[in-house]
Amino acid sequence: MAEKRLLCSFMITVQGLHFGFGGQELYHDVSFDIHPGERIGLIGRNGTGKSSILRLLHGDYQGGSAIQKMRGLKTAFFNQDLLSYQSDEGILWVASQAFADLLVKREQYEAITLGLAEKHDQETLELHAQLYEELELADAFHIEVKVEKTLRGLGFSNADMQKPFSQFSGGWRMRVMLAKCLLEAPDLLMLDEPTNHLDLPAIQWLETYLKGYDGCVLIVSHDRRFLNQICLRIMEVENKSIRSYKGNYESFEEQKALRLELEMQTYKNQQKQLDQEMRFIERFRSKASKAKAVQSRVKLIEKRELVTLSETDNRRINMNLRIARQPGKIIAELENVSKAYPGIQILQNASAMIERGDKIALIGPNGKGKSTLLRMIHGSEAMEGEVKHGYAVSMSFYAQHQLESLRLTNTILEEAQRLSHNRTEQELRNTLGAFLFSNEEVEKKVKVLSGGEKARVALAGIMLSEANFLLFDEPTNHLDMEAVDMLIESLQQYEGSFIVVSHDRYFLEEVANKLWYIQDGEIKVYPGDYRAFVEQYGEEFFFQKDSSITETPAKKAEAAASKGGGKAEYERQKELRKQLNKLQNQLQKLEAEIEKSESRKAELQKKIAQEEIFNDFDTLQACQIEIGTLEKSLKGLHEQWEKLYIDIEKTEATA
Repeated sequence: MAEKRLLCSFMITVQGLHFGFGGQELYHDVSFDIHPGERIGLIGRNGTGKSSILRLLHGDYQGGSAIQKMRGLKTAFFNQDLLSYQSDEGILWVASQAFADLLVKREQYEAITLGLAEKHDQETLELHAQLYEELELADAFHIEVKVEKTLRGLGFSNADMQKPFSQFSGGWRMRVMLAKCLLEAPDLLMLDEPTNHLDLPAIQWLETYLKGYDGCVLIVSHDRRFLNQICLRIMEVENKSIRSYKGNYESFEEQKALRLELEMQTYKNQQKQLDQEMRFIERFRSKASKAKAVQSRVKLIEKRELVTLSETDNRRINMNLRIARQPGKIIAELENVSKAYPGIQILQNASAMIERGDKIALIGPNGKGKSTLLRMIHGSEAMEGEVKHGYAVSMSFYAQHQLESLRLTNTILEEAQRLSHNRTEQELRNTLGAFLFSNEEVEKKVKVLSGGEKARVALAGIMLSEANFLLFDEPTNHLDMEAVDMLIESLQQYEGSFIVVSHDRYFLEEVANKLWYIQDGEIKVYPGDYRAFVEQYGEEFFFQKDSSITETPAKKAEAAASKGGGKAEYERQKELRKQLNKLQNQLQKLEAEIEKSESRKAELQKKIAQEEIFNDFDTLQACQIEIGTLEKSLKGLHEQWEKLYIDIEKTEATA
């Protein structure tokens, strides 16, 4: 594939593309090229057809002769439709299907290897050698290692690897499908909103992975920071066309602003010249002595290529978050709250307070219980302990499950009526108009709306509530950049209080004045914004286990003693640390033994593929027996490794 990339100056050329659905044109006379090794961000408002371009390039939609592809081009397409994939197999098996052809060949090779003692004619030996060469060249004997590494990068633990795919939530299933797409290692990797289902550690891992990716990457995303980190070219979809800019998203913003400014200046200068020419023509049109000059001016105007201003979609969501009444000083108080799921302790006798004017970002990796904590504050999640809401506090909650719970059979107008109280139809229509739903569109059924349109309906409901305390769980996931900017501006001006869970770093930087994160079963408070937090702790914070930021295990034990646990507690912690070190040493030795056995197995497999071994029956049989013994041993070693790893996790949690 590397040779093919060098020989071709482009992967895909699009010339004069016209495309649309049901009489509605999405693209008109669009042309662009995609070259090997590029990292491209495809941006534009929701509904402009970004996903359609990816489907056209992937071959899901037909673009006809307008799309020319490099011969043998291999593409992979990560998209929301992959959520429909179902399997009861483990996630390691599902992600490994990226290598389905190699796995079939490897099974064939292993079957031949086991049968060589009985059947070792020349044809079988040649097939065996050929398969070995192909598999070795493709590094097929280490597929599971590659798959595990990718899944771990996207946030899965070693204990997750054999868990059935069907047991995971939608967001985690999408991570498995993303891993599969990455592992396919295509010439052109197309990712449609890949960060929607990722937390910060996984986003940072993906950024590093894509920066080192050998092929071409085309990404649809509304995450500015992600695009800035990854992309070296931006393609913007606007007005049924695509315009290309060199550089990342920040560079695109500067270039576009400069282009529009120069375009406007050129247009104004040309209009000024045209006005002067037209005044001359009108003044001397009736004078015979000037007839020749007038005709000359008219011809020049007709030949002149007139500058036309680019059409821009200036429609803007107008979200004005008002509060119906001011609350008391205390918005909510959490007292000794505890929450656990089987095998997972989220909070243990935790306490915290939200005061009027707090704009809190609840940060941290997935699995820490951020969404659970929001629901506890809202009152829709059972728990131990108490959450007290202050005087005159009124809440409104925006979350992913709220989008799913919109009544699909309602029209947009009917749903707005349900989400609000005592509003006239005209007030509702005015509000929905502010969220870019025209008079005709408000009669659409909710079930036909896109994710972004449903998000706008839910945000309209938030605005209509006039609540003084808002809870947001991933509010930017379905919004385009213009809508995210609108939400940022609204929250900056909002006079109430809010708490928000988000993995959009740009969004967090702009809206929060205080941070919360869950650590050691407690709610920790950082009295500053996201930028200051990252400057102090670094984004590596999101990769750390509990206690790694504020306390070492030794300090924690000393703190426990000073709080009244005394010497006995200190000694208990000391013993646990000793036990943990012992387990970690055992794990290290076990990993070395596994590596040694794997290397010996690979060495033997290579040996029996050599021609001089073919006719040496005794040596061949001895190699096969040793391979069988090693495979049995490796199975036992892997079982020991899993048990040790679980013991380490339990000991770490206790310590």
